Amino acid sequence: MPFVPSPRQQDFFNWVSHGEGSAILEAVAGAGKTTTIVRGAELMDGTVCMLAYNSKMAAELKERVAGMDGVEAKTFHGAGFSALRRAFKSAPWAQRGGGPDDKKVRRIVDALIAEKGRDDLLGLEDTVCDIVSMAKQRGIGALSSIVDEQQWYDMIDHFALDENLPEGQEHMIPQLVKLGQICLKRSNETVAECIDFDDMVYVPLQRGLRMWQFDWLLVDEAQDTNPTRRALARKMLRPGGRLVAVGDPHQAIYGFTGTDNDSLDQIARDFGCIRLPLTVTYRCPKAVVAVARQWVDHIEAHETAPQGEVVRYDYEEILDRVRIGDAVLCRYNKPLVSLVFKLIKAGVPAKIEGRAIGEGLVRLAGKWKVATLDALAGRLEKYLEREVAKAKARGDERKVEEVHDRVDTMHVLIDRARELKHTRVTELQEMIRTVFDDRVVDAKNMVTLCSGHRSKGLEWDRVHILGLEELQPGRAKHDWQLQQEFNLMYVEVTRAKQTLHIVSGLREDRQETPNAGR
Repeated sequence: MPFVPSPRQQDFFNWVSHGEGSAILEAVAGAGKTTTIVRGAELMDGTVCMLAYNSKMAAELKERVAGMDGVEAKTFHGAGFSALRRAFKSAPWAQRGGGPDDKKVRRIVDALIAEKGRDDLLGLEDTVCDIVSMAKQRGIGALSSIVDEQQWYDMIDHFALDENLPEGQEHMIPQLVKLGQICLKRSNETVAECIDFDDMVYVPLQRGLRMWQFDWLLVDEAQDTNPTRRALARKMLRPGGRLVAVGDPHQAIYGFTGTDNDSLDQIARDFGCIRLPLTVTYRCPKAVVAVARQWVDHIEAHETAPQGEVVRYDYEEILDRVRIGDAVLCRYNKPLVSLVFKLIKAGVPAKIEGRAIGEGLVRLAGKWKVATLDALAGRLEKYLEREVAKAKARGDERKVEEVHDRVDTMHVLIDRARELKHTRVTELQEMIRTVFDDRVVDAKNMVTLCSGHRSKGLEWDRVHILGLEELQPGRAKHDWQLQQEFNLMYVEVTRAKQTLHIVSGLREDRQETPNAGR
């Protein structure tokens, strides 16, 4: 059918053609933002660059703008890497087949500990690596001074980077800050030999590298930007150029990764943006929109949208309710892992989307270098006791939930491994990798299970949400975390294109799943 813009979309197109300055295009879930910015790009004079949050989104945008003169799409990291390759043409990572090495900081940390003979720092290497990675994302040493220790402490507290410290090691934070400062300096000094993924955005800022500049810059998923991404966008915009930041503050759910909960507000202030809303969703039926309005009261169903359906049922019925092609979402991983094995046993093909989650569980299984499942189960219980005590001492109930979910998930996986006659941790790790997948490519012929965070950007005709009204919102230590918990509920609900199923009564998980029945 021919494209007929909504009044709000037409307002944006009119601003592109006849307005001036920069704008934030605030788009509710399913508002057709990609179609809107692609159509808008056709009206833009001069060169246009679309900056995507990840490679998958960049690939979609590239396909949509193929053949449009002067318009290109890339990720922030791709733009930064291009500048790095121009500046370091002879570097090994700049050659064909080269690229970032994400073990770079770990090698620097290990070398420093050995060099200084600091055996007391052994076992803290992962925490130091996390601190340095977050420092790069926050722009420490590029946008602010490395030697300003207070910003390091504020960063560690805000993002709970000390949460994985061994019991009794909290007093080591000042030493970890000093070690992080030295590691960041050495990382910056060795760019010609090696870069990591964070460096692709960070180093062009830290070194003041020249970036290709554009007349128009479109930043997709702008609510998920951090200081370095926003600073890189500034460098890529020509003097007098115009920026369009596309996003939804109510879909900001990645604060734990280093993004800012108020990114759109910061962009509006820094670039002098006006706000242009897209309030109509083309994805969700009217019944689903009615549920979503409890979090976002301005979202509207399109006038031609079907009524759709919201169904509530008990978890005991789930095997009879779920169909091939459906999605099952949950805030926590344990219910998803429990269900995927139920479905497999019932002969229903199912996968959990999210290889990164699986790899995290693989690392947890290998944390103590034990060989057998029995030994691992014992270590997990001690780990649970220690980490929960640490989190409660800090008053961090959110962390208590996360630790319980991680350990409970591992126990479900161990039980399944035993059913399959596995006894070794290596066998468990291989099983985990088969259950979790980075991308479920045959979703129409299987049931896709997915965490709420992983579901962002995806959609299905029929969506089942486990424990939406029992397990959510999760607990939060900071106000911004609580807001993102409500945002996550909105994201989960708005994945449904036809029918939304709200599943309650997860009785088998109630005693072990944190926050259940609240």
